[in-house]
This record gives sequence, structure tokens and C-alpha cells, in this order.
Amino acid sequence: MSLCKQLTSLQYLEFRGEGISSMVKLTDEQERALQLLNSLQLLRFSDFPNLLSVPANLRSLVSLKAVDIFSCPSISGLPEMATTCRLYVSDCSEELSSRYEEWQQPREMMEDETLNVN
Repeated sequence: MSLCKQLTSLQYLEFRGEGISSMVKLTDEQERALQLLNSLQLLRFSDFPNLLSVPANLRSLVSLKAVDIFSCPSISGLPEMATTCRLYVSDCSEELSSRYEEWQQPREMMEDETLNVN
């Protein structure tokens, strides 16, 4: 039985790359296992100097509320994610920081509209 099948109530997962400079992406097995975490609410990637991307299928994590990316300077883009998902990016590439700013603008407008209605 897969370990992730036993972790269906896991809500927080951090991939920490401190000391793992050669990792450029998650393995196929890791990406498949990630999809089994139905209760996952916060996903964090930190300290991966050569990680090129985060999993493309984050949108299928229905309980995911937040994605944090810290100190991952080689990630240049983001997969499609639900608009209800909070994103936080720090100490990453200029391209990813720009995408983060683009991601925040529509969310800020939605929040402003919600505030005006009430």
C-alpha cells in the first residue's frame, strides 16, 4: 500500500531542498503520490536552487488553499491553480516574482469588490 494512501488527512506538506542542489523536478512517482493527498491545504517548496518547476497538476488538489515558494531561483513559471488558492513567493527568480505579481492583481480586485458589496 502506498504511503500517501495512508496519509489522506495530511494538510501540510513541505518539500525542502536544503543540501539537494541536483534536484530539478519532482519524480513522476512523487507527482502521482501528491495527487493522493486529498486533504492537503498548504504546499511549500523551499531552498531548491535548481528546481525548474512545481507540479503541473496542482489544480487537481481540491483542498489546496495555499502554495508557498521560497528560495527557488530557477523556477520561472507557475501551473494553473484555482483562483481561491493563496500564493506566496519569496527570494525566487525575477520571472516568477513577476508572475506572482500578476497572480495577485486579479485577487486584490476581487477582494476590493467583495468589500464594496458589504
